[in-house]
Amino acid sequence: MKNKPEILAPAGSLAAGIYAIKAGADAIYTGLPRFSARAFANNPSLQELSALRAFSQAQGVKLNIAFNTLIRDTELEEARYWLRILSMLRPDAVIVQDLGLADLIRKDFPNLTLHASTQLAIHNTDGARLMAELGFSRVILARELEIAEIKEIIQKVPEIEYEVFVSGAMCYSTSGICLASGLMLGRSANRGVCAQVCRTWQEKDKKKQYTFSMRDLMLIEHAEELAKTGIRSFKIEGRMKSPEYVDAAVRLWRKKLDTRRTDPQLMEKLALSFMRNTGEGHIKTHKEQELIDTDYPGHRGLKLGTIKKVAEKEALVHLEQEIHIRDGAGIIEKGEITAWAIKSIRKNQTKLTQAQKGMQVWINIPKKFAEQHEIRLLSAHDNKLPEIKASALEKAPLHTKINITIYKDRLHIKLDFADKTLEEEYYHSLQKAAEKEITYTKLTQLFSYYSPAGQIPIKAELTINAEDSINITRIFYPPSFLKQTRRAIFSLLYKNLDNPTSTQKHSQNPPLNTPSIPLRNTLSPRDSNLPFVTDYTNIDTKSLAKLTIKNKTYTVIPLAPTTFSYKSTYSQLHNIIEKNPQENFLIGLNNPAHILWAKHLATIYQQRIAFFTDYLLYNSNHLTENLYKHIIPNLAFSYPWIESPVKHPCYTDFNPPIFYSRVIHNTKEPLLTQKEKTLTIIHKENMSYTLVQQKK
Repeated sequence: MKNKPEILAPAGSLAAGIYAIKAGADAIYTGLPRFSARAFANNPSLQELSALRAFSQAQGVKLNIAFNTLIRDTELEEARYWLRILSMLRPDAVIVQDLGLADLIRKDFPNLTLHASTQLAIHNTDGARLMAELGFSRVILARELEIAEIKEIIQKVPEIEYEVFVSGAMCYSTSGICLASGLMLGRSANRGVCAQVCRTWQEKDKKKQYTFSMRDLMLIEHAEELAKTGIRSFKIEGRMKSPEYVDAAVRLWRKKLDTRRTDPQLMEKLALSFMRNTGEGHIKTHKEQELIDTDYPGHRGLKLGTIKKVAEKEALVHLEQEIHIRDGAGIIEKGEITAWAIKSIRKNQTKLTQAQKGMQVWINIPKKFAEQHEIRLLSAHDNKLPEIKASALEKAPLHTKINITIYKDRLHIKLDFADKTLEEEYYHSLQKAAEKEITYTKLTQLFSYYSPAGQIPIKAELTINAEDSINITRIFYPPSFLKQTRRAIFSLLYKNLDNPTSTQKHSQNPPLNTPSIPLRNTLSPRDSNLPFVTDYTNIDTKSLAKLTIKNKTYTVIPLAPTTFSYKSTYSQLHNIIEKNPQENFLIGLNNPAHILWAKHLATIYQQRIAFFTDYLLYNSNHLTENLYKHIIPNLAFSYPWIESPVKHPCYTDFNPPIFYSRVIHNTKEPLLTQKEKTLTIIHKENMSYTLVQQKK
């Protein structure tokens, strides 16, 4: 395959990362114990991260670190600590969602390469251009794009690399634009603690169904077509998945890219590790029947066979798969699965430990099922990979700079590590060396590398100087003094690398200092059940809210967060302003692409136009707020992060959609119920928005 993309594999644990590399991944991505969009993954510890870095470097495999949650002001000190560690560990890239954090990295940790997380919802060329302007070298595109849209972005913004998900779980809501878990349960997906509301059931017409449960993505039959677009990286989702899943997924994709052949045995192995019903995502269609599995949201495995007869605690099954004792089986009925371990297999009266495909055998069942029920093979008894321990692996060092200046009565040592500097002096009278360069050589040996038991090694870029009167090749210090000094300086370094908040409780973030922000519900279009404008073609400005700021009255246009047809949307917005020359406009920005629009519009309309960052251009800390003030012209105010545990009064009586999806449902505006709530799906301009209300 020409222009072969890299295979980027998930490493939700140390073992998953090691097995991904062994299976043929070109790059892996993992999270940290904090600030990862998969907070419930078995994210590597610092020791494991060091081991993973060493192993990946030895195999020529890239390591990307997911630092892709929103950060609160109260967490910035700890975030800086982890950035310092990463700056010293030198991964190949850091995946970031929080734009304030990205700005901090660019300024204070410039050796870290920035990748724009899919949580930033980059889905058009203007979004990609802004990411390039902000210092990102790669964009992980939103999963809702069609192939033609991916191709257009890559062709029109070639100065940046692109990464696309090709396999694994899919979100119902547009990448990064989901408030369901955060607003309904207080567990924000933008903080890595998504409760997967989309995988829970609803009632429609008194029938139970999974309205929002997406099929798993599997684009292996489109691998060559996708590669031709210029995508740099094929990304496999799965940091919550097992090492066995990751191993199978990487081997499947490796063989596809190397031979252009889809291996059915590897596909079956992947299905036994974990697989829902699969589909091709949004690359060709947005129709519900191609994207949603309304029957069951979990692992399905492979079809084992159909029940022919039922006896007490046994079923006669014609096998469509080979089975063994201790394999896992299950039956799906009414949206739930009954799973069990196969403990007995018999052919007539003969007990077996395994049975081949095509045989008709009796197997144990946990309860009586009706005939013709389909049994699924959920797991294979021999699919477990050996455990991997960090203690058995080499560790990659943390890098620092050490400058030693030799004086007649002391050593002055300066440590530069990432964004911090330490300076210490150690006193001892200098003596003339009897043997040339012996102390200089010893200094180089002792301070270039340090690897005490139980610690991650330190590798130093060492510079040794001396005051003018000292011949650096004819100096002498007792070895005991040098060793004592080394222990002292490196102990000081390790102490400064301790997590500053590792023993503290994480306090809730106070609201940002934005007292003059108007109630958000007062800026929504009148006579609309959505808080933003979706149709810009024939809009009547009388239907829009008005806001007076400093004696100037503005007509308010909050923009919809997704603009897949970005050229026509921008042109229509431009026409609205052009056709109403007597009005001033206040534009609400809900996506990074809108920031670029603001820059263009401000140059044309200058004082007639102002902007505010709306609730979906997440503003969770003062770094992000200050960045917006710096890069957005005529910025009137910024709405704070809507999912913050400490609710800002500006969101009083504000009820935004919880889902913002490109899925087009068969039924127009279906009404659903979920426990004590009523859910309504509204279709507007090829998007589906889900509103939630308490049952009356």
